[in-house]
Amino acid sequence: MISIVAGKFDPAIHDGHADHIIKAARLGDYIIVITHKDDVVAKYSDKKFCAVSLRTRLLCLRGFLMAIGVKGTVIVAKDDDELNPDGTVIKTLEWIRQTYPKEDLIFAKGGDRDLLNMDSREIGVCERLKIKIQYGVGDLLNSSTKIYSKIKNEQLGNWK
Repeated sequence: MISIVAGKFDPAIHDGHADHIIKAARLGDYIIVITHKDDVVAKYSDKKFCAVSLRTRLLCLRGFLMAIGVKGTVIVAKDDDELNPDGTVIKTLEWIRQTYPKEDLIFAKGGDRDLLNMDSREIGVCERLKIKIQYGVGDLLNSSTKIYSKIKNEQLGNWK
């Protein structure tokens, strides 16, 4: 079985990301971690910018997989339209299914994800491609939104 996780991982990997990846890796024999190009991270994040470059995020994610001794790879999401990316991993899931046509695939969604806040297009492609979705993989230990909120508050002198 191959586990799949996806995320912006900006700012890099925090403890919530780490827990998600570790627990997702336990679901299979191999893990594929998907991240996005900088412009997609900026366009689809609440903060509207990308703080950590794609190159750095790839190095951190690959190093993390090596450090925890997990067999896997880190790839960049394949956009449907290079000029107008949609922020989903639909094309990437299709590519993974084509690359591994006979493997059982599981899309492991993080601790804060469920049927109500997952993109319905991604749900549809998983159903069509027979990719199982596992919600709530990993505890919600932290979030990029929470980290940026703390940084913003500190800049205002209101560290909480």
